[in-house]
Amino acid sequence: MRTLQTLFTPVLLTAALAAQQTTATSALTITTNDPSIASDIAEQFGFEGEMPALGQNAVAIMSMDDGGMMNVRAGEGSDYLRIVARPAALMDMFGPAVDGMQAQAQAMGGLALGQAGFDFEQVDAMVEGLFSFPRQIASLTIVVPKEYAPGAEMDVHVSMVPAAGTTFAKLVDNLTPVAGGVPMPSSADNAMMKMAMNFDYSKIMPIMQPMMSLLSGMGSTTKEEKEEALAMSNEQLALMTGTMSMIMTDLENGGAVLMGVRDGAKFREIMQKPAYIAMQKRAGEASGMAETTIEPEAMVHRDTPVMKTTVIFDDPMMSPTGDGEQVSYSAVAGNVLISTMMSTSKGEITGLIDDILDKKIKMTALPANALMTMSVDLGDIADMIMMMSGMPGGESEIPSGVSAELTRNGNALDFKVHVK
Repeated sequence: MRTLQTLFTPVLLTAALAAQQTTATSALTITTNDPSIASDIAEQFGFEGEMPALGQNAVAIMSMDDGGMMNVRAGEGSDYLRIVARPAALMDMFGPAVDGMQAQAQAMGGLALGQAGFDFEQVDAMVEGLFSFPRQIASLTIVVPKEYAPGAEMDVHVSMVPAAGTTFAKLVDNLTPVAGGVPMPSSADNAMMKMAMNFDYSKIMPIMQPMMSLLSGMGSTTKEEKEEALAMSNEQLALMTGTMSMIMTDLENGGAVLMGVRDGAKFREIMQKPAYIAMQKRAGEASGMAETTIEPEAMVHRDTPVMKTTVIFDDPMMSPTGDGEQVSYSAVAGNVLISTMMSTSKGEITGLIDDILDKKIKMTALPANALMTMSVDLGDIADMIMMMSGMPGGESEIPSGVSAELTRNGNALDFKVHVK
């Protein structure tokens, strides 16, 4: 197995190539106490001078001036890796190169997204949005305090500050949690992956409307279909609270998503509309590589209709389990939308309906200022991948688990990843 340092190196080199600038106020600064990482990055920057010797509590500080000249010097510090970038400045600095990459992305995206049912105007808008987003970021900071060692624990920090007056800044300002907590299945305690999110949809949906206009009509081929899909999506989103949990139990039992809604009865009415079912079928078949069957009322459990969606893939290996079929169930019980994934058993969805109607679902509060939390058992996931691929398991140097937390800190978004 490769060490974490070896895994990090391509990422660092990519960052170095994508941005080549920095001092305290420049577009990019990379600091590291690892001489080999420093040498690799400096080489990619085109630095031809002598690298400074790094003693105890010393780091290499790599920066470039506005003229593109590399500066490398030694300084005091202890971080294994620290990257401080100003993405908006980088985009301006490397405008011609970025324009070339954007043109390539539009050409390649047109082919890939065209198979998903997007037309050329939608592809151009999405690529334009992707490449304009870095200009909305005033600063990005990534801190890796030390090199990972198997069995050790550490925190990796990422902080992002939006540029004032941008759409991204407005979005961050409106990311506020909903009172009452997130609906979390009782099986989450034993899940190999679980995630919880909480931010008020009603405050961010007006800001996200341009994106919704692009995404809601996936698979739609006429103007009428796209307008109908957007109207229906907006109607659904207006009923969502913004609370969501997702768990993945294991390969056999699959996983589930629970989302809070403001009016379960109205949401259920939308799901039963023929236009909604047709929209879901178009989205499922947008790639042209699968056939989707939707049964709006495959069964009824405790007066709760359950929708069954079956996707048959042309290539069996395109399905999550490799058998060519993907079955999911969805229902609205009380004020919670439930969806199950990768599970052919009806017991998963009926059990969740029972828990919601019997008020056994835990309403989980996130930590203060947190918008999202996630934990992943990497050992279990590695075993699952090995099982799906038919490869033997064995000792691994990857971390045993990772947990993450996204918080809003004033006008910044902070993302902390705990590795163990």
